[in-house]
Amino acid sequence: MLSLEVITGLSITFGPFHAAIEWGVLGHTAVGVATLVPVAWYLWVHWLDYRRHLLSHIVLLGYVAGIALLVCLVSGVVVTWQGLFGTHMSQWWRRIHLISTFVTLGTSLPHVLFALARVRHDPAVRAARIYILEATGVAILGTVLLGAGSLLYSGTRYVNTFPEGYEFPFGKDRPFAPSLAQTSTGGAFDARSLSGSTTCGSAGCHVQIVEEWKPSAHRYAAMDTLFQGIQSVMAKQNGPESTRYCGGCHDPISLFSGTKNIFVENLTSLQGYNEGVSCLACHSVQKTDLQGNANYTVVQPDDYLWQWSERGPAKVARDFLIRTYPAQHNKLSKRMFKAPEYCAACHKQFIDKEVNRVGWVQLQNQYDNWAMSHWNHKDDPRKTIECRECHTCRSSIRPTPPRAMTGDVAGALSQLEELTRIDPQSQRAYRQWGAWRAMSATSAADLVAAEQALQRALAINPEETGTLLLLGEIALLRGEAGKAEERLAQLPRFSRRFRRKPGRRLSKSFVLRAACQYVHNSD
Repeated sequence: MLSLEVITGLSITFGPFHAAIEWGVLGHTAVGVATLVPVAWYLWVHWLDYRRHLLSHIVLLGYVAGIALLVCLVSGVVVTWQGLFGTHMSQWWRRIHLISTFVTLGTSLPHVLFALARVRHDPAVRAARIYILEATGVAILGTVLLGAGSLLYSGTRYVNTFPEGYEFPFGKDRPFAPSLAQTSTGGAFDARSLSGSTTCGSAGCHVQIVEEWKPSAHRYAAMDTLFQGIQSVMAKQNGPESTRYCGGCHDPISLFSGTKNIFVENLTSLQGYNEGVSCLACHSVQKTDLQGNANYTVVQPDDYLWQWSERGPAKVARDFLIRTYPAQHNKLSKRMFKAPEYCAACHKQFIDKEVNRVGWVQLQNQYDNWAMSHWNHKDDPRKTIECRECHTCRSSIRPTPPRAMTGDVAGALSQLEELTRIDPQSQRAYRQWGAWRAMSATSAADLVAAEQALQRALAINPEETGTLLLLGEIALLRGEAGKAEERLAQLPRFSRRFRRKPGRRLSKSFVLRAACQYVHNSD
């Protein structure tokens, strides 16, 4: 059994991420727990038998091997406990377990070989050789059985194909155009592979982050009433394929699964509608570009066994595998997420002739605004305040209403109303209240209330372009295209463009495309 532990342990450490190795992790743990007491008992009895022998190289090697094996057993118990009942595994204990394994191997093997060489003419040596062969056979058989487990179950089988009838208006080499987003394979990704965000908090590891995500603008990016209304009008005017322009930032799950196509209700998949910008939609991004318009490449993450289980033994096994075999999971967290350039992929937008059939126009652009602001000190990172330092602060210091963090929209709106009573000049409170009311609107009265709050926010700070865009979206949703045009015409970047062409009016199609990509920043 110890031979099986060595083989599975080395494969876990040096082998590639694979379902067979995951079965090896489970087998390694099960055998370790089963042999813990027998091995400890053997070490005790063996020491009692040989403690009075004179010190020699064989005895010394035996002592070192015994101590190393004890350390390996103890560290194995700690790692197993952390994998079952903790939220993460200590890297120190993992290293101790690995180093003690190598020390045990490096001393026990010569210990046994030297001992056999000394008594090589003893009849008992033959029995020892047979025992070694039998142990090796058991280890090989156990390894084969664990490997066969991956044939019985190797995780979720994804269907990475576009649905029948999927249209490629910009060519098969650009299946997601006019969005600039793309997959690492150039093909479709099964919607399940980028969803399942709630499971990230079910193991106790990222509970706070998931609770913050649930009521966030990212989560509501696809189900947002304003977005859905604008997307529907855009699809009617220019065809459902045109809404892919919005999908890279608002609804990436649906975009990459090929859902933004003709005859699809709401032009979104169930997973895409419910999760919007999911955990994996961001954490699977491989690279980004400062061009904006969702100019990023996403890779399909390898999943663990029982990845999407939320209860029962399967969930316990899934959580245990992620904690004790975390290398693949750790790849989902990259330094690039901490850089403002990563945010620029979606928080910088333009439309070009491919979309508006006219020419290039710059739209909302939070990244360049930040880059040119007093918050960015290019040569002094100590003075620079980046996107994440305000927008992903922990809730203990974040000025977001606590009820919003738990998904209680009504409670959040109530607290924001309280904030406006305390500070009637809080532009952000009025703007956030208006955005939340619009996103959760169920009636025309809700939209009227949202519009009034946003108008108050605009009166406090007329330079806030995001408020103008929100007002334009509400006007479009209410069928008031003229008012939407009026709002967008007030934006300096639009006004400058159209002053060069006197008499030109903003077309309804242009207004729709200009508004549909706006990402509601409820902070």
